[in-house]
Amino acid sequence: MAAHTLYENANPYLIEEPSGTLDTTEATYTALDERRVRVAGAAYVPRDTYTNKLEGSRLIGYQTIVVGGIRDRVVIEQLPNCCPRPRTTSAPR
Repeated sequence: MAAHTLYENANPYLIEEPSGTLDTTEATYTALDERRVRVAGAAYVPRDTYTNKLEGSRLIGYQTIVVGGIRDRVVIEQLPNCCPRPRTTSAPR
C-alpha cells in the first residue's frame, strides 16, 4: 500500500490529484491481515481549481542490438573482410 505513493509522484508524501493533494506525511499503515491494510492519518487538501497532468514523449534516437553466433571457421576468418568495424553515434539531443 505504501509503495503506491511512490508511483509517478514527485514527492512520496504529497499525492497530487486533479482536485487537490493527498498529504500522507502523518499517515500510518497497519496490516489487518494478508490482504488488507488500514491507512489512517492522511489529510486531503482541496484545490480551488482542477488541474491535469500531461505526459508526452518525443523521439531522441534509436538503439539497435544484434545478437548472433557463428560456428563455421571459414566464415569467422572472413568476418573482418565482410563486416566493417561497428561505429557508435550519439542520439541527437
